[in-house]
Formats: sequence, structure tokens, C-alpha cells
Amino acid sequence: MNTPARHSGSARLPRVLAIGAAGLILLAGGCASHPGTGQSQSQSARPQDQSPRAQLEALALEQNTSPDTRAQAAPPPAGLDLSLLAPLDAASLAPGQPATRSLDDVLDQLAPTTSGVQPPSRQPSSDHPADPAALREYIAGRTALLSGKAAEAISHLETASKLDPASGSIWRELGEAQALAGRRASAAASYRKALQAGDREARVLRALGREAWRAEQADQAAALLAESLRADSDDGNPIWPPAGVDLGQALAKLGYLRASAEVLEASLADPPTQIAQSRDRLELGEVLRRRAELWTLAGDTWARLGQTDKATHAWEEAFNAPGSDTLGLLSRRVYSQMRQGHSALAALSTLDLLANPNGVIDERLLPLLREIGANSSLGEVWPRAVASLGGTQATPSNRARLARAAAASTPDQAAARAVLIDALRQSPFDTSLLDALMPLRDASDVDGRISDLEQIITSEPLAADLAARALIFDGRHIDDAVARLRRDDSGPGRLLAAAALQKLGLPDQGLAILNQSPFDPPFLPAAMAQRAELGAELARPDETTAAIAALQPLAPSSPGARRALALALESAQRAPEALAALSPDLGEHADCTVLLQGADLASQARDQKQAQDLLQRAIAADKFDERAYAPLLELLTRGPNADQQASALVRRLRENIPDSRLIRLLQGRELASRSLWEQSQTLLLGLMSENSEDTDALGLLASVWERARSASPALTSRGLEWLEARLAKRPDSPPLIAATARVRAAAGQAPQAETLLADTLSRWPITDLARLRETIVRSSLNQPDRADDLAKARLQAAPPTPDNAFELAQLLLRTHDTSAAIAALRRAFPAGAGVNLDNASRLGALLAGLTPDDLSKAGAASAEDAVALLDIVASHGVPMTPRLHAARLAMLVVAAPTDFKRLADAADAMEKSIPGTRVNAYSAVIGQLEALDSPAPALAFLREASTRLAPKNSDFLFELFRFTCVKGTREDSIALARDTQEPRALLDALAERMGELVNSDDVDRNPRAELAYLLGSQLSVLNREADAEALYRYALSIDPDQAWAANNLGYMLLEQGRSLDEAEKLIEQAWKRLSSEASVTDSLAWLRYKQGEMTDQRGPTGSLTREGALTLLDRAVNKLNGDTDYAILDHYGDTLFRAGKAADARKAWTQARSLIDSRLEPLANLPAQQQDSPLLARERDALKSITSKLDAMDAGQRPQIAPTFSEVPPAKP
Repeated sequence: MNTPARHSGSARLPRVLAIGAAGLILLAGGCASHPGTGQSQSQSARPQDQSPRAQLEALALEQNTSPDTRAQAAPPPAGLDLSLLAPLDAASLAPGQPATRSLDDVLDQLAPTTSGVQPPSRQPSSDHPADPAALREYIAGRTALLSGKAAEAISHLETASKLDPASGSIWRELGEAQALAGRRASAAASYRKALQAGDREARVLRALGREAWRAEQADQAAALLAESLRADSDDGNPIWPPAGVDLGQALAKLGYLRASAEVLEASLADPPTQIAQSRDRLELGEVLRRRAELWTLAGDTWARLGQTDKATHAWEEAFNAPGSDTLGLLSRRVYSQMRQGHSALAALSTLDLLANPNGVIDERLLPLLREIGANSSLGEVWPRAVASLGGTQATPSNRARLARAAAASTPDQAAARAVLIDALRQSPFDTSLLDALMPLRDASDVDGRISDLEQIITSEPLAADLAARALIFDGRHIDDAVARLRRDDSGPGRLLAAAALQKLGLPDQGLAILNQSPFDPPFLPAAMAQRAELGAELARPDETTAAIAALQPLAPSSPGARRALALALESAQRAPEALAALSPDLGEHADCTVLLQGADLASQARDQKQAQDLLQRAIAADKFDERAYAPLLELLTRGPNADQQASALVRRLRENIPDSRLIRLLQGRELASRSLWEQSQTLLLGLMSENSEDTDALGLLASVWERARSASPALTSRGLEWLEARLAKRPDSPPLIAATARVRAAAGQAPQAETLLADTLSRWPITDLARLRETIVRSSLNQPDRADDLAKARLQAAPPTPDNAFELAQLLLRTHDTSAAIAALRRAFPAGAGVNLDNASRLGALLAGLTPDDLSKAGAASAEDAVALLDIVASHGVPMTPRLHAARLAMLVVAAPTDFKRLADAADAMEKSIPGTRVNAYSAVIGQLEALDSPAPALAFLREASTRLAPKNSDFLFELFRFTCVKGTREDSIALARDTQEPRALLDALAERMGELVNSDDVDRNPRAELAYLLGSQLSVLNREADAEALYRYALSIDPDQAWAANNLGYMLLEQGRSLDEAEKLIEQAWKRLSSEASVTDSLAWLRYKQGEMTDQRGPTGSLTREGALTLLDRAVNKLNGDTDYAILDHYGDTLFRAGKAADARKAWTQARSLIDSRLEPLANLPAQQQDSPLLARERDALKSITSKLDAMDAGQRPQIAPTFSEVPPAKP
């Protein structure tokens, strides 16, 4: 068979295809007339000195006459859907049945009337329209159509159809034009009218047939497409591939399998060329893209008909088509060959694809190797043939792949174990080898499994951790295994026991086993590395320190001891020292495993460049070892040009390892992210079939089944069945238990999920399983409080390791127990404790999230502990960000609110670390101090801040003034006026905000007196009249000419009805200096009002001797801008009313009310606490009083105006 090269460009493929052709020859005679004779007979005739491959080829010839009966009973390969290609029963394959009828028979049977289309109502029209006008439009339309001008063609042809609606040719061409324009529905309607008009051209029939197939009307599609094929045949035209493909699928749906396969083969036999210029390029291009799929469909159909030779031919064509499913096609071929007893041919087919073009063993074929070995009589020649591929790529990882392949092909479990153990001696840290080894012992053979693992540990003691993982994850008779290990006092046994107990959540028991007696020298480094790790897990730094001390003398002379020391130092969170200890082994000839350990340590030490360099070297050392690609990909995604570099690495991985498990895992994750659950499941199940212990694939599978529960509950149910079946065989496997519990909860079986986890935890307190139980209780059972209780009980009983402390602290913070959270962290991070950069960063992030309110509730002692923790963060290389500085300031305020120097020093340290942040730092401290019950700390710190900040900050100076007024005592206000070092600077800050209230002349004359006056004025606004009086008197004591203080004090005394002589003296003193000020004039006028002097007093000659209240207020209102002060207008109204000028009084009161309304209206939406301010309360009272006066006048009643002293005498001094 002259078959073109496969699309992948595989250099080995021609040999595969040659074997396929040989298979056709060998299988031509079938096997029914040659009863199987079994393997022993044929094997004895084979020359044993031939190569394994030559022996397989000889056996393939023998099996043509002596088929392998074991192979004939083989089940289908894993992942192959048997329903797609299983042969039909004998009755269905009998002659004359629909499935066996030829294409010609079926075409003859399918008559046009079966399409459901009515026969034409008249004889078919001529090829051209009869109407001349219609003919002109038809010709114009066809011309436009041939030029690709669809819109123009449609316009002409629609006109023609109206002129001659009975012309089939017009409707046909209109349908063509509409199809070209993408108007599929309109085109279908036009084609139907053409058919009704008697036009049964192949084009019309094809178009309607394909439309029927799209509408899932298989019978109509088959009839129309069959007639189109007959029309093409009559015209001497070949099958039009798109129509043939649709007909083949329609016939298959109708049960005409042979006819379906025949028409598919005919449609695909000669792929069209130069389709770019074709009007049908989209349809033809789709067929080209689907060639692999369609040839596979044809092959599957022939297989169902029992036509193995034709099925094989079709599958070979599929192999050669671009984008073919190599694994699926190989599985089909192997299944077909095995059913015929040709196991050797199946083995050869698989063998030639086992090593990919790079010479790397293709792990996807491992299940096939296993199937062939377990279900054939090939014997030892099959694994020897697999092992003979060893010269392809002799890297450690590929040798391990080959060992797994040889073991998979070996039906003898003892021989398979020997292959894997030998490989593990060379690659002891290869988890895939360990995972493949475990199932090769019967479930009850606990001693055997332990013996296998101890052999590996004897060869490489540091592999004990991975060996324990394999033992535990195997999940069979774990209690028996642990009991057996407890009795084992050998070095390998104790290492395996300690690691197994650690993984089962019993690290204290593991440490006890390590410490029960000394280890022999070969096992001492590994034991000390384990001791250090267990000491860290148990928060026993003494154990970790002792282990490191024991390793340090051994390290200079032993690479194994250096690796162990690096592991111990890593456990102690001393990654830089660990990297230094390992550095002698990271030279030019370092192996991949050591380079990976170095890269991990460099990453922990935050040396990303060295980590990246070491990972690149690991790939260079063994480009087929996938372990380095995943961490390097993660590093690249965090660096510059992330997308470009990550894409380049993925391409490199794909080139080196086309069957890369990492890429397939990423593909599975990406499919799941797009909710393509079925596709993701299929890919991940394939990974699991190659390595049943792939916990990444298992975890992602569980996620797929969890997330698919709403859109595809049946998929979730099938997933749960798959998990339950595996768990029944391996009931002790923690990953399987976790996955099953997750999917049970997703499937509505949350109580059963919790029971499974609770039962497991009663035996082994595995932390991950405990967390999963808490998640299910919280989310699936909707019991968050119980979940928190479970978590709290677990964590409070756990050792105070960093991980446990973080988890407990987060839980406690979520329940608002900040004090306990800080205490938990303090236990995990005592003073002097070693902390790695990752944990220091985590600690910093958690502490930064504490709010001042959290800290305040926790109290001073907890806040001081938080400060100490944050100091640990800063001392271990974590940059102090603004958020961390702010957190430290908040902690200090709670811890030491009166240590003003410490607080200011911390704010200054923030400025030094992050220039330009000092003001914000001081503001944060002030804001938090002002929230305390006592104002004293805030005032003291404000004074400290005002002296430290240079140049002076007006915001702080104003805040010092404001807070002194609002929260300070009378003594604080007097002290501010008396003791401020630079009163002018403070007054300048007030002038920026209070404007004309700060009198520059008074500032120049006596700034302290001006400051005292302003303090008194603000205290008066706050209704603290006694304090205001004290400040006014203090101002006058240091500057008797402070007119504003005199005015305000005098007016206060006047309003309070006391010390009238002093009031009169003070007001008149103020008026002498400030007679041009409306408010001072108002004070004097109100004094006259109270004295009953409404009008001016004149001497005997009529000369003015003293102005009365009315004159003074008229001047204040009309000449001194007093009309902008509601209090002056109110006074003016009262005075006018007493003077008998009621109308003018109403006008003044109305104006006063408008002023208050305009002030209060914008303030209506202020928060409730601001609505109660003294100033607003005073204005509301004034509004109420003025409104009542106006209401009284409206009612014809006398308004209640202010009394004079004669009406209400003042209080006696």
C-alpha cells in the first residue's frame, strides 16, 4: 500500500504502516477456519536466538494460522468505547439486512417521494425562463453570481422570480446567490421552490439534503442526497465530498452501515485540491479538517460489520490524516488484532509507536502494553521487545519510563517488580516508578510491599519519604503495614515507619521511633533529616537543632549527608544556609534531582534568578524529566515578559515530550475552566490509566465532578461510581478518600461524605482530611459554627507550628478573638525563632490586616505582642510597606498610648523608610489617639508632633487647636494659649481656616491674648460658657485692650443677667475700639435694650447725649453689614416692636428666619451625631423663637420679645 507519511512526521511511522499492510494480508483469510493452538506450540518453533522484535514478527506469521486464543477473549483497551466498533450480532449481519446492504442497493431503494417533497405540479421547465424580461434579469443575475457579487445577483434574481415564478432555474440560481451571501434559510426556501418547479439538479438536491441533515431529519436527508449522487453519477460527475459525508452519516443513523462506510470512503478517497478558489471552499475545507475523524468513523463502521480488513484500511487512512487521534486509532487497531488472535501483530503495532520521534517512551501507551501482556500468550518475548528500546534516549527519566513500560508489558508480577526495583536503584526519587511498583503485590501481601520498599531505602535512605508516600497512597491494609513497621528495628524499616506515621498524622510517634536507638552510619543522615522535619512539625526546635548538629560533621565528606543537612536546615526555615550546604553538589555534573532541590531552596530564599538558572540546568541535564518544567513555568509567569517566556517553555516541553503529562494536566484544567466537563474528564481519566497514583489528576477529576453537578449531574454520578469502585479496592488511600468525600458532597451525599472522613480521622488524624471535613460541614451541611468548632479543636490541640498558627489565627480573627489570634502567633514565633522569608511575609500580611478596633479590643498586652511579631517580620527581610508601618503605628497606640516619644519615633521611622509619609503617619496616630476615652494622650501627642514637624504643619496646628477646644479641659485651653512655643505659627494656621476671625492687629500686639480669645470663642460655640469666660478673662489678664475678648465676655454676662456693671464696662470698652464692627455695636445696643433705652437720649438743648438701642441696631444692620447675622436681625426686630414699628419688626424677623433656614437646609443630611452639635442646637432654638414671634403676629397676638431689666431684673452678683 503506497500510503503517504503521517502528519506528525514520525520517522518510525512507515514501519508501522508496513505492518498494517502485512496485517491485511495475514488477516485476509480470517481466523474462523483455524482453531487456536495456544502460545506454547508456536513458541517452540521460534528460533530463540533471534531479536525480540524478529521473534514477534515470526510469531505474527504463525498466528495467521494459529491465532492466540487468549487474545481473542481480551477486553477492549481502557478508554475505548466498545459501542463504537463492537461487531453486530449474526442476525443483523445476515444478507439483506439494512446493515449489510450495499450503497447501490440503498440508492436504488431511496425514491424521491420518500423525501416528503411533493412531486412537481407540471413538467420540468426549460433550462432558461420563458419570459423575456425574466430572462434578462436571470442572465444579469447569473453574471453577477459568477463574478461573486452575491447582493447584485440576488437583486436581479428576485426580480426574475417575480416575473416568472414557475421557473425552477431562477429559483435554483437565487438559492445559490443567497447561499453565497450566507442567507442559509432563504437559500433553502428558494431551493425548495426550484424543486417544486421541477428542477431536480444535483445542486438543488444536495443543498436540500444537507439542510435536512442539519435539521436531524435523517430520512429526508438520505433520500435527497441519494438522488443527488445518482444525478451526479448520471452526469459523469464524482461524489461531491460534503454531500457524501452528510449522506454517510445519515445512512448510518438509518442503520445502513455498509452503505454509510462505502459512501464515506468514496467521499474521502480523493481529497480536493486548490479549494481556495472554489465557491464551495468552506464546505470542502470542513471535510479536509475532519478527514481523520471521518476515516475513523468509516473504520469503526466496518468494524461493526466484521470487515476487519476494511476497518484497518480506514484506520490507516485516519492515521495519515492531519490531526489524527494516534492513541485512539492504535487502540482500535490493537483491539481488532487481538480479537482475531493476532497478539504479535498488536504488539508490533504498539511497539513501533512506543518511542516517539524524540526517542522518548510514550507513557500514554502503558495501558496498551499492560493489556497486551495480560491478555495474550506472548510470554517473555513481549517485555523483552519493549526493553530492547532502551537505546533510544538513555537519560535517567527515559530509562525510568522504559522500565515502567517493560514492567507494564510483563504479566509475571515478580518479574515486573524486579524490573522496577532495579530501576529504582538508579532513580530512587522517581515517584512514577514507586507508584507502578505498589500494585504488583496482592492486597494482603503487606510484608512483600514493605520488603520491596526497604530494598529501595537501603539503596537510597533519603527516598524513605517517597517510599512511605507510595505505601500510604496504595491504600491497602495500612493498619497492618503500620503494625508490621512498628516491629521492624532495621534502619530502612524505622525510616519507612517514621515517614509513614508522619503522613498518617502521627508525627510524634514517628519521632519516637527515630529516637529509640542509634542508626547505623549509612542511615544516619536520612534519619537526622527526618528528625529535623518531624521536630519542626511538632514545634520541637530542640530536635531540629540536635539533628542539624549531628549532620554538620558528616556533610563535608558525603554528598548524601549534604543533601540531608540541606533538608534539615530547610525544616528549620534556614533556606539560605541550606542552599549553601548543598552548593558543592550543584556543580557542572549535578544530576536533575539535586538541581531541583537547589532550585527549591533558592526560591525559598527569594533568589529567583538562581532558582530559574538551576531549573534551566535541570532541564538541560535531562530534558525528558518533567519535574523541572512546572516550577520553572511558575517562576516565568511571575517575571517580565511572562506570557512570551511561558509560551516558549511550553513549546519546548511539547517538542521534548509530546505526550507530556504536565501539558495534558494543564489542558484538563483549561477545559474544566471552560466548563467542558466531558472533555476534561476524558483527558484526566487517560492520565489516571497511565498512573493510578497521579494525585494532581485525581484532585482535578474530583474538581470536575464537583463543579459539573449542576450542568451535568449524570457526569457527577458516574464520577462518584468510578471513585467508589476504586475506593472499594483501596479503602485506606487518603487521596481516594478525599476525592470520594468531595464528590459525595457534590452529589448530595454530604452526611456520608462526613462519615467517611470522620471514620478515617478516628484512625489517622491527617490534617488535610480534617480540613476537608470542616469544609464539607461548613459549605455542604451549612453548619459554619460546628465547622469552626472542629477547626478550633484541631488547631488548639496541634503543635504551634507556623502553618497551624496562621490557620488558627485566621479562624480566631474571623470570630473576632484578636487577642487569642495574636497569642497563637506569638507561640509559633517566639523571640529569637528562625523564620523563613515566606513565613515572615505571611505573618506580615496577617498583621497588616489588624484594624485599630481589633487591636483596641485585644488590649495593650496583645498589641505589644503584635509589635514584637511585626519586628520579627522586619528583621527577616520583609520590606516595610506603608501598610505594615501603619499597622505598627496602630499597634503602638494601643500598646503605649502615652509613650509619645515612641509613637513619634515610629512615625519618623516611616518617613525615613518611605519619604513623604510622615504627615500621614502622624495623622494616623492622632486619629487613633483621639478615639480614646481620655483626650490627654491625643493632646500630648499633638503637642509633640507640633514641635517635631519642620516646617510647621498647619493641619496639625489647627487640629491641636480644634481638639483642645472639643475634648480638652479648661486648663488644656489655657495651657495652649500660655505655653505654645510659637503662637504666631498657630494663629497663622487658624487664619487659613477662620479668616477674619483672627485679627491681625491683636496678633501683632499680643498673640497669646488673641489665641486665648479665639479659644474662648470656640468654647462658647460649644456651649462651654464657664470655660469660655475663663479664657476671655485670661486674654484680658495679659492684654486688657483685647477688645474682642472684652466684647464677648461683656455680652455673655449681659445675656446671663449677671455683673451688669462689669458687662457695661467691658462692652463700652470694646465699642470704643471696635465701633465699626456690627457685632460689637449689637452688643452695646442690646445693653441699651436691656436697660430700657430704646431711643436716643438728648440734653436740654436737644443735643444727643447717648444713642439708644434702635439707633445702634439700625446702624449695625443697615451700615455695618449686620443684615447677614440672624442674631442682630432678631435683636433689631425686638427693638422695633418695642418702638411701635411692628411692620418693620416683622420684616427684620422674616429676614432673620430666612438666614437661619439657608444655614440649616444644607446641613439636614449630616450624620445624626453631627446634628446634635451645640451650634446647630442654638440656631434651631433661635429659629423656633423667631418663628413663634411671626406666628403670633399672624394670629393678631403680641409676640414674646426679650424682656428688659425692668421687666425681669438681673440676678444679683
